[in-house]
Amino acid sequence: MTKNDCLYDFAHRHLKELFYTRGDRMLKAFMDSSFYSTEWTRFLMPRLVPWDNSYTADDFPVKSYYMKEIRGVLVRVSLPDATDNLLCRRIYMIFRNYYSKPAYFIEERNYDGEYCLFGMLSGNQRIGFGTASDDAEKEVRHVLRIYKKWPGILSDTEKSGPGLQSIKMKI
Repeated sequence: MTKNDCLYDFAHRHLKELFYTRGDRMLKAFMDSSFYSTEWTRFLMPRLVPWDNSYTADDFPVKSYYMKEIRGVLVRVSLPDATDNLLCRRIYMIFRNYYSKPAYFIEERNYDGEYCLFGMLSGNQRIGFGTASDDAEKEVRHVLRIYKKWPGILSDTEKSGPGLQSIKMKI
């Protein structure tokens, strides 16, 4: 397994599965400042070890935003070395009270070299939301606008299917 394979699996599979199966625990952990140095490292490293691992948890910075308008938290995870096609440079996770209507977004580099924003469902389905901004703070606001417009669209598990599918939506 190559370094890029590990980074791809981390964003598209490992973290997403954890988010959709144990999101309530993840939220509590993200709100605990000690999580960044202990739990985050323990979670990350086993998933990135198949190759000679030179990453640390510091290479995956996490920033949390309390979003008053949705009464929830948006967590942004930045990933290193996202310069190859299909690799993610940022992941956005939205948690609300009682873990209602969770949402998982990724910024993925396409074959044209552009970063695009996708909402990821709990299965292997994705929803495309167009080109992502290079400005991380601007993209947080963009993700929040999408979430507010369609608050439950990414938490509807009945929409997920067996293959990776892409649906484009106009915002």
